[in-house]
Amino acid sequence: MNATTGHGVRRRTTVAAVIIMIVLVAFVVRLFDIQVVRADDHMADAQSVGNFVGGATLPGVRGSIVDDKGQVLASTTVRYNAAIDPSLAHNVSRLDDEGDSYVETWGRIAERIGDVVGIEGVEVEKVAEDAIANNPDAEYISLKKGLSTEQYRELLEIDAPMLILEPQKSRSYPNGAVGANLVGFTGADDEPLAGYELLENACLESTDGKITYQRSADAGVRIPGTTTETPAQDGGTLNLTIDTDLSWYLLQMLKEEVETQNAQAGSIMVADVKTGEIKAAVDYPTLDPNTPGETDADNRGAKALTRSFEPGSTFKAITAATVLDQGAATPLTEIRASGYEQFPNGAAVGDSFMHPEYRYTVTGALIDSSNVALSKIGELVPDQTRYDYLEKFGVGQKSPIDFG
Repeated sequence: MNATTGHGVRRRTTVAAVIIMIVLVAFVVRLFDIQVVRADDHMADAQSVGNFVGGATLPGVRGSIVDDKGQVLASTTVRYNAAIDPSLAHNVSRLDDEGDSYVETWGRIAERIGDVVGIEGVEVEKVAEDAIANNPDAEYISLKKGLSTEQYRELLEIDAPMLILEPQKSRSYPNGAVGANLVGFTGADDEPLAGYELLENACLESTDGKITYQRSADAGVRIPGTTTETPAQDGGTLNLTIDTDLSWYLLQMLKEEVETQNAQAGSIMVADVKTGEIKAAVDYPTLDPNTPGETDADNRGAKALTRSFEPGSTFKAITAATVLDQGAATPLTEIRASGYEQFPNGAAVGDSFMHPEYRYTVTGALIDSSNVALSKIGELVPDQTRYDYLEKFGVGQKSPIDFG
């Protein structure tokens, strides 16, 4: 071989090597672009075709409402119903952990389902067979109701295409009408409709989670090792200041009194004077939140907190407190008052019963709830002082209890 030929061979070899290197680099760049740079785009495209991605919902649980001692006023349970699609009750192609295919028989799948729900495998098969016998086009037949979350997850792991799983959320109010006017109620799927169920929904509401996994494009078989889980977020617990036992007692007493007086309705509210906490806010008529539709809409709310009414004799206690706090009188200070009097400013004031002039003390005027005597006691301090004290008592201000 002469020198010229040798140089030609080396040149061609070098050119070929360079071309091969360019091709390899191009493949590497393209692979990097597919698997790293544009991986999300390609994954989205793949998921949009066929059943590449499968999954199931993990229902979150709505938070509980409890009283001041932690006694449950409202809670949610989640149970699951299992059904079979008889048209899909047949053998299933699977992939093992090594990616090799195999067939799991319908009989074996039925046994696995039966082990979870407490039914013999042959009975599971019979449910599907009977459904088809009765209706060749059947696609749904109930198998088992009221399954737990643990059973639900075990059934998901079986990955049986003929198995239909349906979550059922149930909101319950164990104390019935006690505190119901405050607690409120929910509708279908835990939708808040009234009371603190609605007002504090941001605290109580839950967020569902999800289990996702990849399926093969050809047979729709779950690919081992591809399962991911987004946990469900349960709702928070709402702790009210209500005393359930006190509320129960007051509700019985109020019901009796409303019926005795042949009244349209009644309300009782009890507050802790040291903390300002509402320990009871009871209305009658009221509702059972387990069956709110059985109660007239006008009686489903908390009238004790939403209804406007004249404060009436409650102002007498405020008047007496103002005068005593200012030192303008003592509990034994005497005030003369008749059953009806005309005041210098033109106002006419009368008591609930006619009587001659009495020598009231401040204490006695409160006991008799004398309008005339308390009006005179109020005059012992300037008008501006009374106004200032009314403001301090919160008169004219909106309650911090934001109840509708």
